[in-house]
Amino acid sequence: SSLLWLRGLLDGMGVWTCMGREIGVFSNTNDKQTHGFTSRIICLTELCHWMKASFANSLQRVSMTNNPLDQVLAWYQTTLDSLRVTERAIKQSIPRAVTTRHSSFHGNRIEVNIAKLEDSKAELGRVVVLALTAIFERTLRDYVGGLSVVANATSDPIHDRVRSWILEDSERWNFRGRLVDLFVTVDEALQSQVKQIIDYRNWVAHGHAFRRSPTSSVTPPPNITPPQAHQRLTEFLTQAGILT
Repeated sequence: SSLLWLRGLLDGMGVWTCMGREIGVFSNTNDKQTHGFTSRIICLTELCHWMKASFANSLQRVSMTNNPLDQVLAWYQTTLDSLRVTERAIKQSIPRAVTTRHSSFHGNRIEVNIAKLEDSKAELGRVVVLALTAIFERTLRDYVGGLSVVANATSDPIHDRVRSWILEDSERWNFRGRLVDLFVTVDEALQSQVKQIIDYRNWVAHGHAFRRSPTSSVTPPPNITPPQAHQRLTEFLTQAGILT
């Protein structure tokens, strides 16, 4: 099901690009601005292809410049806007907006396409929370690994062996139960909110969000939106002293 909604997401961005090029959605902008909008959609399309290919894999380490979560929220907002523009184009039956290239939408009734877009918005939000939480976790682990107590190797083989063991063990520290609790400068209430986000991430990552089985014994956690996750995780990084 995740590949289906990604297909719809790609088609949605394709509709937005076609509108910009063919029917003057960007009529109040100059050619340079129009090219900029289209370039952003092309970049987002490439990003969705990456998500489609690597959805089951762990996110790689990120190097933090300011807030590493900001980039995720930015492309989420742009993608969400593209879906909204696509929805407007479909509802208004704008000519040439939906072509045979947009196989998710072409030839369908309007209500079917609107339902597909609503599903895509929901699934997009879940995957973005997953991505935000993964980057947040990687940021915490990189910060711990960079502490002076373990960061620098020496010429003492015993010291270096202990250091390597600490670094290796810290990668296996439980995210929710140990890594988050390490940061004692963070308010307990905020720690609890972050653990709720982790629970939600686990629910999505383990497939419960997509399975939707009526006989499932797993109770869905409270819904977390990308802006909520971004705000709470950013505040945690700030209180922890990782962001200044």
